[in-house]
Amino acid sequence: MERRDFLKKAGSAAAVASISQSDMFNINQAFAYNGYDYPEKWQDWKISFDKAIAKNPALKVFKGIADPNQELHTASMDIEGDLPKDIKGTYYRNGPTRHEVGAMRYHHFFDGDGMIQAFRFDGDGHISHHGKFIETQKFLNEKQANKPLYQGFGTSLDFLTADSADSINTANIHIIKYDGELLALWEGGSAHIIDENTLDTIGVKHWSNESAGFPFSAHTRVDRQGILWSFGYAPIGGMLILYRVDPGKGLEKISAIPMPNTPMIHDFIVTDNYIMFLLPPFNFDSSRDGSFLERFHWKANDTTRVLIIDKNNFEVIKQTEMPTHWIFHYSNAYEHGDNIHFTSAFYNSPDVMTKSFRDTMMGQVYLDKKDRPYAVHVSINVKTGNFTLEKQPELSFAEFPRFDERQFGKKQRYSYMLTGRQNDGFIFDSVGFVDHHNEVASSYYYGAHQIAGEHIYIPHPHKEDEESGWVIGLTEDVYKERSTLNIFNADNIAAGPICRAHCNYNIPFGLHGSFISA
Repeated sequence: MERRDFLKKAGSAAAVASISQSDMFNINQAFAYNGYDYPEKWQDWKISFDKAIAKNPALKVFKGIADPNQELHTASMDIEGDLPKDIKGTYYRNGPTRHEVGAMRYHHFFDGDGMIQAFRFDGDGHISHHGKFIETQKFLNEKQANKPLYQGFGTSLDFLTADSADSINTANIHIIKYDGELLALWEGGSAHIIDENTLDTIGVKHWSNESAGFPFSAHTRVDRQGILWSFGYAPIGGMLILYRVDPGKGLEKISAIPMPNTPMIHDFIVTDNYIMFLLPPFNFDSSRDGSFLERFHWKANDTTRVLIIDKNNFEVIKQTEMPTHWIFHYSNAYEHGDNIHFTSAFYNSPDVMTKSFRDTMMGQVYLDKKDRPYAVHVSINVKTGNFTLEKQPELSFAEFPRFDERQFGKKQRYSYMLTGRQNDGFIFDSVGFVDHHNEVASSYYYGAHQIAGEHIYIPHPHKEDEESGWVIGLTEDVYKERSTLNIFNADNIAAGPICRAHCNYNIPFGLHGSFISA
């Protein structure tokens, strides 16, 4: 296990250990709870949201579940259409769900505690649903106290404290299965191990004693050899941490790249030979006060830096610059000659995170058209740093790119993204489809009263081609107050779902998910 280089770059073992404490997630000048009532300014967020939701039922998607004891169950969803019997397994989803604790409503959507949704396909024409909160240390402590005890990603509570990054870990972004373990992922701390059948929280995943509590990305990449690649950004330590985890062996390599004024990084790119980061000019500023998010500063006049790293030794081999933009997610990436190609959703600024996802907690849903994400195909030359950016005009409003993950590192035929046809707001109501071979794109529109969550690809269990698989995703009908799991043939999204599975309650669809075959 190659940890020597990591410890050397981090400074010392003591320095590395200190990064895993509260400074890793920046509990800035925090104090223990003093027993006073919550200030009125915090209660105002809940009051404002409750008033807004009475006028705008679409806000129910941001309501969440306040009761920490609540679980969601349905033994058999109502099936409409033809459910393919070859789909057998479980579709797991994760996302922020508990947005209110005691008398307080969080100030940012990303602060909600994580909840796992499990849709189980029995292969005999039935789908069941089970939803359960992830029992992190934070969740259990606040459940017992019935009040918030810890600072959040975007909620600044200056009388609260935490003793480590995992004390405030919400485990609320993604869920994957790797090396026999179902893992709920955050990005500021450790993964949490979840029981596949009961959804009980088994415990915290430590890849090694040295890396316990370190930031570990919600967007890991597993290559065709089964190796898991991940990263973590550590603003207080001023570094970017890289991980290599091998199946059956665990953590094989960890290293740190010094990165002063560390930018916020949500996702990254991995190909057969390279790791690549696009570093937006959204940098950590230790002189700023407020929540973790509020201590990052957007420099609109700066460029986006590109960092290309040798996958074998974690050495930086090329740096270049691109026009300014913000990015959450990437689709697949592949090499062709000296070029790395990938598709992503670009934003002109991080306003969707710094403003829109805060405003929704008060009941305001709006994102200016100029700040909407749009699909872009990018090519970057590894040797020269030259690049091209090609917008996908049919997907001028798009996010959550997904693909057939068996195609990792290869030029896949299809990509799938959420998109929308509304004139304002940032709610997605359609699923987009890109055929890279024929260079065409199309979409399926769910309707004016539907809100769509991330859609993912499910491979056919007996066929290798992309065309034979399916795409599934959750929608909410804001007037009927019910959720629907939609199933498409992967090669014909525009034709609409071949099957819909309805549930008579709202299922928080959160952020990201994975299908695990039985």
